[in-house]
Formats: sequence, structure tokens, C-alpha cells
Amino acid sequence: MLDRTRRRQRRLRLLDLYASLLTEHQRRVLHLAWEEDWSYGEIATREKVSRTAVYDIVRRTGQSLESYERKLRLDRERALRLRSMERLRRRLGLLERECGALARVIARTA
Repeated sequence: MLDRTRRRQRRLRLLDLYASLLTEHQRRVLHLAWEEDWSYGEIATREKVSRTAVYDIVRRTGQSLESYERKLRLDRERALRLRSMERLRRRLGLLERECGALARVIARTA
């Protein structure tokens, strides 16, 4: 279940990152399938295409998104930036504690 949730989150991140590289039709179908959780039958009815066509669009466009990520690595870079920011936050917290301790020492000796 956790793996499925991670896969869904990754797909949604890739869709957010690379949506501008897709056609309007591809964006609309993936939005309905992945973000709104519509069935292929519901999407097919709305888009006036077959369920097989919806399946093919979702499969091929998902593969395109993965290909864009392999080439451009925007999601990977985002993850690296988040990890770097977290390390900096931890280091800042340590420095703040050290400064507080030094301030207390200085206050006692003054």
C-alpha cells in the first residue's frame, strides 16, 4: 500500500513539473485519471473517446513524463534541494543553541 501511495505521489509530482510539455488533451485526461481519480470509463464518456484510448493516453503520457524526468531531472533536483534545506535548518538550530549557550556564559561572567 505504501509503495502504491509513493508511486501515485511521484506521478502527481511529475505531472506538476512537466504538464506544460503535454497537450491540453493529455493534461485533461491525466488530471481526471490521477488527480480526480475518475475511472477510464468516466473519462472516455466525458472526452467522447473509447476506454482503450484513455488507457493508451494515460500509459503513453505516463511514460513520457518518466522520460522527461530521466532527461531533465527536475524532481530529483527538487528532492536534493529539500534535503539540503533540511540539513541547513538542523545546522541553524544547532548554531542557535550554541549562541544561546555562549550568551548565557557571557552573561554569567559579566
